[in-house]
Amino acid sequence: MHEAGHALLHLLVGEGDIVKLSIQSEISPERRLYALGALETRQTRPRFLTRQEHENHLVIDLAGLAAEQIVLGDFGDGGGGVHGSDLHQATLRALDLETSLGLGNSLVYLGAKGSAHLRAQLANDKDLRRQVNRCLRAAFDQARELLSENRDALDALTDALLTHQALSGRAVLETVGGTNAKMKKAS
Repeated sequence: MHEAGHALLHLLVGEGDIVKLSIQSEISPERRLYALGALETRQTRPRFLTRQEHENHLVIDLAGLAAEQIVLGDFGDGGGGVHGSDLHQATLRALDLETSLGLGNSLVYLGAKGSAHLRAQLANDKDLRRQVNRCLRAAFDQARELLSENRDALDALTDALLTHQALSGRAVLETVGGTNAKMKKAS
């Protein structure tokens, strides 16, 4: 359901096309079964992003955790804990919005997007952490709301992904199209 959440919300609020959605199961060195997944997309037009488009990316980044919470009652630790994880990417995007891109609560530029300086500032500045957390929390709440409104599509996409392990962009669209999903882009 984690990867299905990402894909569904990409269809609802994202830019570009889904190329492929996939999962695979592996066993960790601690003998714990876990799934790895990927949503591969293709941007249809390169351009600068607005705040709303960045917020939509945050919603998509956090959709996997929101899907877990909806289906399982809570989310696990698979969306964070390592560089490149959903939570890592979302946190960096929210940090950039607030400190570098002029798209947060202030127009003040504090450093280069993704810089070590900004990450250190996040670790040491409670007010900045609160701002970034508010941004992440709003995106998570929106992801949860959109997925709840489209639960049939989430379940259908999860079932199809578990059955086939990989779906083309066309198969994702066909699966979601067969439900009552509100395919209107959110704003």
